[in-house]
Amino acid sequence: MHGGRFLHSFVHTMRGTFDYVYVMRDDTRWASDDRYTFVVAASEAQISSRQIEEANFLEGRPSSITQFKPHSDFEVWQGSQVNVRFTDDFVPVYGMHAPLYLESRSFVN
Repeated sequence: MHGGRFLHSFVHTMRGTFDYVYVMRDDTRWASDDRYTFVVAASEAQISSRQIEEANFLEGRPSSITQFKPHSDFEVWQGSQVNVRFTDDFVPVYGMHAPLYLESRSFVN
């Protein structure tokens, strides 16, 4: 997940507070390095794909497109780099997003 420093650190921070943390997207291309929108869900109780499907159905969406990052992939991904733990006094978002911005503007190859 293309650098993913912010996402890694956000998930790491959530895991320090919540028993269950999930990364989700609308397809299964987890190995893709493309920039993408992810959903991070954190809970004190497990969340199942069945619960997501039921919630979508209740909201009038007949099918769910939400895909959970598989647990084995999640653990490998989360351990693949040093993660920053965000606090009230330390959230280096600009430094984490600057490389993505520069790359998107072709300043960095």
